[in-house]
Amino acid sequence: MRLLLALVLVSLLVLWLGRVPILRAVGGALVAEDALGPADVIAVSHANVRASALEAAALYHEGIARRIVVAEARRDDLKRRLDELGVVIPTSDELVVAILERSGVPSEAIMVLPGSVDGTNTEITVYARFANREKPGTLLYVTSRSHTARAAWRLRREAPGTRMLVRAPRTDDFDVDGWWHSRGSTREVMTEYLRSLNSYVMGDYWRGRRTSDAGDGSAPRGR
Repeated sequence: MRLLLALVLVSLLVLWLGRVPILRAVGGALVAEDALGPADVIAVSHANVRASALEAAALYHEGIARRIVVAEARRDDLKRRLDELGVVIPTSDELVVAILERSGVPSEAIMVLPGSVDGTNTEITVYARFANREKPGTLLYVTSRSHTARAAWRLRREAPGTRMLVRAPRTDDFDVDGWWHSRGSTREVMTEYLRSLNSYVMGDYWRGRRTSDAGDGSAPRGR
C-alpha cells in the first residue's frame, strides 16, 4: 500500500513538474494554421464572427481573394418572434455582411450560401458542398484559432478537389503557450476537445439530424 501511494505521489510530482510542455501540447493539438497565400474565395466562420469578418475584409483589401462567402445562419422561433415584434437582432451571417460592407467590400463580392448553420460542423458541410460544386482552386477558411485543426481535417476530407487553407484572425487571442491562464481559453480547450470527439470518433453524431437543413451551397445569394 505504501509503495502504491509512493508511486502515485511520484507520478503526480512528475506531472506537475512537466505540466507546461504537456499543457502546450494539449493546446497545440487544436491548432493547424496554414501559410497565407492567394485564394479564389474566402469563407467566413460564424465562430468568433466579428473578428473573422474583419479579417476577411482585411484579406480582401490585401488582394488575397476577390470573393467572400458566408453560410446562412439558422433562424429559430425566437428570432422570428422578435422580428415580428420589430426587435431586429442580426443573425451571424447578417452581421458578417454588414461588417464586410461597412469595411468597404463591394456587395457584389459577397455571397450568402443557403443553409441553416448552428455550429462549425454544419458550417463546414455548407462550405464543402460549395467547394465540390463550384470547384475553386483554393478556398481560405477563416475561423477561431482553436478550431483550425478540426476544420482543416474536415474540409480536406470532404472537399478533396479544392486546396484548403485555414487561418485564424490576426486578432484571435488564443495562446498555445499560455491558454491555461485564461478562463475563457480553458473553457474553449475543454469544449473543443468534446467537439473533436464528436467529429473524429462519433462521426458528428448529430449531423444526420441536421443535414436536411444545412443546405448544399449550390445557389448562393449575392448581396
